[in-house]
Amino acid sequence: MLRSRDSTGENSIVQHSREQQSSAPASALADELEELLGCRFDKNFCLELARLQKLGMQQEVFLDAARQTNDKTPRSPAAYFRTVLQSCERDGILTAADLSATRAKPIEQSRPKQADDGGYLSPANLHGSSREQENAPLADWEEAWLAQKAATRERMRQVEEQQDNSKLADWEIAWREQVMERREQRKAAEENSGVEVNDE
Repeated sequence: MLRSRDSTGENSIVQHSREQQSSAPASALADELEELLGCRFDKNFCLELARLQKLGMQQEVFLDAARQTNDKTPRSPAAYFRTVLQSCERDGILTAADLSATRAKPIEQSRPKQADDGGYLSPANLHGSSREQENAPLADWEEAWLAQKAATRERMRQVEEQQDNSKLADWEIAWREQVMERREQRKAAEENSGVEVNDE
């Protein structure tokens, strides 16, 4: 039993020394980055740095992220630095070659400019006058929607006309007549003003 305790103790000492050796480069990197950024990293962030190093992120990428952080002078440099590193990891920037390849890409290549098709939200329509927008031709989907709406209204009108009033109570007949009268008034108002009034 005494021997097993000694071997367990020896194993834990060996394991602890291995952890210290493997974290030594990460610790040196963390110390260098803390000095560059002028802040202290917590233990979790130091572990994150070690994970990124094991993933293959090179020191040049860490130093570039520190340079970007210093250029922005954020209120919390450690948090900003962490965000920059996360975006590098997400974008697959792990080596100096990856870093130089992303710098060489022009911005237009990564975000192509869309042609102005004169659609609803195009600058021409947004900054044009309301009269120009009213007179602009409708898109195909808008015309289809208006046609569908008109067809639905016509079907409702036909169904209401075909229903037999003899099966309805007096209050139902009065209510139907009021609805029909309001629709006729709206339709007349639409025709006079040229503006469509919503029935619903």
